[in-house]
Amino acid sequence: MVIDVASKKVTNTIDGVEGVPHNLNITPDGNTLLVTLTQNNELGVVDLDKGKMTTTITVGTGHHVVDITPDGKYAYVGNIGADFVSVVDIAKRKEMKQINVGMGPHGTTISKDGETVYTAVTSKDQVAVIDRKKNEVVKRVDVDSFPFFISTLEIASETKKKKE
Repeated sequence: MVIDVASKKVTNTIDGVEGVPHNLNITPDGNTLLVTLTQNNELGVVDLDKGKMTTTITVGTGHHVVDITPDGKYAYVGNIGADFVSVVDIAKRKEMKQINVGMGPHGTTISKDGETVYTAVTSKDQVAVIDRKKNEVVKRVDVDSFPFFISTLEIASETKKKKE
């Protein structure tokens, strides 16, 4: 469903979305909606102008969270039932790489500058830090227990310097 948040009314229904939708995100240009289809191990691609799902992209098992790079070219999908994050080329509509992070990647978020991906790895009690240029894990941060979702707070370097 498409909801006008100002009026709190349903304005449209998107056809063809099947497979237990779980998480979604919209490309920065506002034209495409990506929705994780947990039951099918797919990422659904919805053309927002047409108001319907146009294709699906196979990703890992039990995927949950999807984030999109600031340039709108790539999506990163946490596959909690697998040991990798899927890298999806949005224009080509295909998974282009699987980045091994350990069993249970769930929450996935991309830095504001688009250079880093952070993924909560539930079974390892870690956050995997992925360099987007290399598309590989460059660091792991241990956390107390069972990380699930993740978010970042990024402060501009000028603001940070003023506070120091």
